[in-house]
Amino acid sequence: MDISIIIPVYNSASTLRQCLLALNNSSFSDFEVLVVDDKSEDDSVSIARKFPCKVILLDENMGPAGARNEGVRQASGEILLFVDSDMVVHEDAVERIVNTFEKKPDVSCVSGIYSKKPLLSVGLTGWYRCLQTHYWKKSTVGYTTRFTISLGAIKRDVFEAVGGFDEEYKKADVEDYEIGHRLVEKGFKLFQDPLIQADHRDISSFPHLLSTVFRRGRMWMSLFFKRRRLDKGYVTPGRSFGLILSLVSLMALLGSVVFPSLIYTACFSIILFLISDGGFLWFLLREQGTLSFIPLVVIHYFTSLARAFGAVAGTFDYITSK
Repeated sequence: MDISIIIPVYNSASTLRQCLLALNNSSFSDFEVLVVDDKSEDDSVSIARKFPCKVILLDENMGPAGARNEGVRQASGEILLFVDSDMVVHEDAVERIVNTFEKKPDVSCVSGIYSKKPLLSVGLTGWYRCLQTHYWKKSTVGYTTRFTISLGAIKRDVFEAVGGFDEEYKKADVEDYEIGHRLVEKGFKLFQDPLIQADHRDISSFPHLLSTVFRRGRMWMSLFFKRRRLDKGYVTPGRSFGLILSLVSLMALLGSVVFPSLIYTACFSIILFLISDGGFLWFLLREQGTLSFIPLVVIHYFTSLARAFGAVAGTFDYITSK
């Protein structure tokens, strides 16, 4: 089975060395590595050239979707494995991907998940994001509608059949959902295995986290209105209800300044919000202990609010575009 590992890179000097070292130490080694540099302004290219890989230099900044497409054009493998430059794959990850394709010939895409361990030293926000993405991705295991392209492989003929990544996405936002939807609509099967893992550097700044989830929530709504369905295992009805509850609680809390009785609505909504994603909060408590739990819940609440406001903005975008 010929495998091409494609790594889109933009100013990734802080993690690229670890990313490439991990691939070199993989238990499965029969693959080629293509590093697609998206006009980096740091030492990413010089770092990549110290490893046995093909370095592709783009003439302009295209964003990760465009960089991945260019990597595919220059790749030779029948299996295309996309790995982000801030990912350190576990030693058996590539081998497990290969084995899954061999054991499940009907599967067109195989994805992994983030581990519980952040790649770099991070603060409380970084730990929240690391554990949140691990838990949410782990809840999407099995057949899914989302192609996790930070650690995901696809058969070349399938990738070409759906036309590759949509290059309108200039940042790492919802292009994984978008291509996943096109794949499912054409009848291809996507499989996510929780044993395929990588350590990931995620967002450690609280303002950056809020702006990111707001933007992605806003962009995801256009995909939702197109399909009229939630994503299996990831954007669940319970989590969607939790976003609504976070908004209700905030509105009631603000309204209680004028109508004090609304404080009861705010409290009740917050309790329901906590219950709506209780499994994840229990996971946070087990992993981080009681001292960090309350601050992590606060981060979760405001992150949910940012995502909810993004969904509202996306809905407004959809309505006004008609």
